[in-house]
Amino acid sequence: MAGSKSENTIFTIGQRYVSEMEPELGLGAVLQVDHRRITIAFHDGETVRIYTKENAPLRRIKFKAGDSISVVGGESLSVETVEERDSLVYYHTRKGEICEIKLSSANKVTAPIDRLLSSHIDSIEDFNLRADILDLRYRIADSPVRGYVGGRIDLIPHQIYIANEVSSRFVRRIMLADEVGLGKTIEACLILHRLIVSGRVSQVLIIVPESMVHVWFVELLRKFNLLFSIVENPDEEESEVNPFSSASQLLIGMNYLSSSELLINKACEIDWDMVIIDEAHQLVQGSEEFSAVEKISQKTKDLLLLTATPQHFGEQNHFARLRLLDPSRYTSFEEHCQEAEEHRKIAEITGKILDGIDLEDKDIQQMQGLLHSQNIVSLLSSVRSTALSDSDRKQIVAEIIDRQGIGRALFRNTRAVIGGFPKRNVSVKLMESTAAQKENVITIFKEDFTKSIPVKKRNFSNDPRVEYLADLLKRTSEDKFLVICRSKFTVSSLDEALQKIINVKTALFHEDLTLLQRDRNAAWFSEEEGARILICSEIGSEGRNFQFAHHLFLFDLPANPELVEQRIGRLDRIGQKHTIELYVPVLSATPEAFLANWYNDGLGIFNQTVPAAQETYERFCSELNTILFYHEFTSDKTTEQITKLISKTREAITEISLRLKSGRDRLLEQHSFRPKEALELVNMIRTFDDNQSLKEIMRRLLKSRGILAEEFQEDTWNLLSESQLDESFPGLSASRSIVTFNRSKSLHREDYEFLSIDHPAVTGGIDIFISSDLGNACFALQKQSKTPQLLLEAIFTAECIAPSSLFISRFIAPVVLKIIVDSKGSDLSASFSDDFFTALENVKTFPFIDKVEFKQQIFPSMIKRAESIALKKCEGIIKESSLKIENTAGWEVKRLRSLKQINPSISEHEIDMADREYSQLLETVVKTSPRLESVRLIWCPGKSK
Repeated sequence: MAGSKSENTIFTIGQRYVSEMEPELGLGAVLQVDHRRITIAFHDGETVRIYTKENAPLRRIKFKAGDSISVVGGESLSVETVEERDSLVYYHTRKGEICEIKLSSANKVTAPIDRLLSSHIDSIEDFNLRADILDLRYRIADSPVRGYVGGRIDLIPHQIYIANEVSSRFVRRIMLADEVGLGKTIEACLILHRLIVSGRVSQVLIIVPESMVHVWFVELLRKFNLLFSIVENPDEEESEVNPFSSASQLLIGMNYLSSSELLINKACEIDWDMVIIDEAHQLVQGSEEFSAVEKISQKTKDLLLLTATPQHFGEQNHFARLRLLDPSRYTSFEEHCQEAEEHRKIAEITGKILDGIDLEDKDIQQMQGLLHSQNIVSLLSSVRSTALSDSDRKQIVAEIIDRQGIGRALFRNTRAVIGGFPKRNVSVKLMESTAAQKENVITIFKEDFTKSIPVKKRNFSNDPRVEYLADLLKRTSEDKFLVICRSKFTVSSLDEALQKIINVKTALFHEDLTLLQRDRNAAWFSEEEGARILICSEIGSEGRNFQFAHHLFLFDLPANPELVEQRIGRLDRIGQKHTIELYVPVLSATPEAFLANWYNDGLGIFNQTVPAAQETYERFCSELNTILFYHEFTSDKTTEQITKLISKTREAITEISLRLKSGRDRLLEQHSFRPKEALELVNMIRTFDDNQSLKEIMRRLLKSRGILAEEFQEDTWNLLSESQLDESFPGLSASRSIVTFNRSKSLHREDYEFLSIDHPAVTGGIDIFISSDLGNACFALQKQSKTPQLLLEAIFTAECIAPSSLFISRFIAPVVLKIIVDSKGSDLSASFSDDFFTALENVKTFPFIDKVEFKQQIFPSMIKRAESIALKKCEGIIKESSLKIENTAGWEVKRLRSLKQINPSISEHEIDMADREYSQLLETVVKTSPRLESVRLIWCPGKSK
């Protein structure tokens, strides 16, 4: 039998295979083969998978004489003889010869029956493990939070809410515009992970600033187990190959992409399921970046734009970005401005509703003119005369949001609404120093920001900042300190200078270390008895969570306020229980002294997050750089220029902040976060986090693959195996052999694997076990039963083969059906207690198994009876699932059609997609049928007199 593990595997067009990693796909036919890849179509062409030939998780399917096969069109035939010609299998039936090309994907493989009749059986323990794994697979597929559980993240309600709201839509073309520090990247990754896990997207492109490419790569891999390929300069011999066809999940830098017309055209050759753009506020009409994204946006179904400043570079550019999301919705800038003004008026009034302020007559009249809804107006009238509860007020606003469609393409949460952020205590320490020390600081500053001066080993001997840090460490007992510098060269030199003054356990974190080394150093820093200080280069300020510490020492400063905010954001996070102690030591008359002054007195970003800071920085960027790099800081002229710049900066901050505040949309904030719904989702995730059966099943599953789980801490195991973990189990690596089920511990120990229902080791392990034969046939003896009888225990799953894009498990997951019949055909499925099965004993064979009467009459009639019972149960499941589809997908179609009449943001395309999916779901679910997963014969000899 041809298979994926053979070096000489030959794939021939039309051959039928089953996927070992995705057994629910059914049989697939080979469509195309080249020197590297094989393309297989499942569901008679509805789903296509591309595998590398060397590692394709495929098993060739061959039926034998006596088997029943289904051909395309649905007809079922019995195989009389089998012949193989030119690498293809031909089945001879009463209706003639059938080539395997003509087989339907609905064919069933009956390996359990064959194994049982040939006495090729497994132990009771393996049989029970298969049953438990099938049940776990059902619970995972049936879970409404599948795809959210596996993220190595804190369960922050507004992030979970947005991810669920967006991923539940039919069209996901959205701008995620939460303020700085609220987790847009996590939101985007949650959405992406949910859609990938549920099979609704596979071809994904993420476009980010060059400096963030590796940050995103690490975030996706470490937090969500998503391995993206980075598109970089291709090798000369590969230049003719489209770099975007090398993998299905890709990352690329914006500058690299937008500067090459060839690359843009290559990207447009791919039909993307989803494209994600980070720092989308940099997309300005007329720029190369905007042009590139505009072209690619037309080649993707879903599009996510991420920005903390959606109206950056003005309202017209904001409108242009909205046009990227939905060109048919945003057709006129004038209409957009008029609509925005209407929304602003509605937002002012809903702000009163939310704050419990009585509405005036003019407010109600205005809302009546804007909303054209007598129902809502009646509700609003009651606000004046009755003290409504908080939930009633929110319900009124929710109905307004639904009718008006405000912010349907935009989600924005603010720190003011979310809350939970710590206070900051800032100490900007201006230090006097020698001329040589100042010159050293200025030289290093220029080295970090220019390439004209070669980097050399840095000398911080007698540097006042190092002495200040050492003194702080002495004065603060055992508190942990995070130290961030611009450069990796500063990191090692600072550590060396510090150790000469104070003996302290120090961990380093910079780009010359491997990802594993960084993880381990960060983990050592997180341990109570671990490193007391972590010294990072700038990459330590990107995407890491060190909120267990609350002392932040900025040894030097970046020349961009966004990076300052990122640095502070490592500690200033939701859940931080202490005031942030921020230390900014600078030597007088140096560029960094000026920067500290400008950041603190001009922008005010040390004490708090300032949404207007980045726009203000871009306004004065040129003037700022002139002072930093070309001025003598001891001159009176420079001092005067700095004073003027700080004054102008304050004015700009005030102006921009007022504009942002006046534009604050209370209605949009309500649309972006509904706490009650979010908390329900969070609690569901926590239930899976606390699920003990997952741990117990995983221990047994690992053992079945020759891996011992040695528990050395609560919910944390060290995996021991004679072979490499990489070779024996998917999603596990010999370099990361420690796994934990504890979410909190996984956040502090990024060198541990976080096992959850979404982890590849769980889902992949389940798929590999189920696709194997282990545990699908068993003999058992029950000596305690008083009644002599032969029982057949057959375990089926309700199998509904459907394209992954339908995400049909929302309505019908693979339900486990446990059927027990006796030799007379009586249904005894509900007749036995757990004690009956606990008392079963293993036996290797039964004497009657080879008797002709048993093989040809008794056993076939028992199997047929079990199948008929399972089929009847499936009919009930189909009815229940169809009703669920009507009440969910059908209701959504009606809702969208109703809203379309009063809400222009509902596109006809979205309604058509919803309607088409609704029809496909109803057509597909009725094809659900029982799939035999395992069989067990139980002999009860009865108690002798």
